[in-house]
Amino acid sequence: MRPFLKWIPAALAASVLGASISANAACTRMEFAVVDPQGPRTITGPSGKVLHLEAAPLVTIADFTGANVSLTENQIVLNISLDRDGGGRLRQFSKDHVGTTIAFIVDGDVIKAARILDPIQFDGFLVGPLERPKAEALADAINKSASDAACTRER
Repeated sequence: MRPFLKWIPAALAASVLGASISANAACTRMEFAVVDPQGPRTITGPSGKVLHLEAAPLVTIADFTGANVSLTENQIVLNISLDRDGGGRLRQFSKDHVGTTIAFIVDGDVIKAARILDPIQFDGFLVGPLERPKAEALADAINKSASDAACTRER
């Protein structure tokens, strides 16, 4: 099993929103964006609070290479793998910005927003806890997009 860094501990995990994931969509829009109080983009977070985001996402679905669902520390989590470039950006950012909050956004809905507690050291990470059906739907969408040339073209 490939190691992943759990960057959203249960104590910091926000509630899961009911983001819809279209089975027909060729490329589900997914991104990890930096939460920045001065950021130009705004989105409503899981708690209903408005989050300001940096203009450009840190990583997008084009950087994802696959996903699976697992039980980690008695919680259902989504394991997301990144390509070398996306993983490198995330590792470097997390090394330089411990304490910064990152939001996982799917089709315009914030799934999770959490602080980086430690530098990420792998080309992947965990998002959780999630309910199993939600995690499986997200993994399916990531895997479909990762295998679709139209979704990965911008890599």
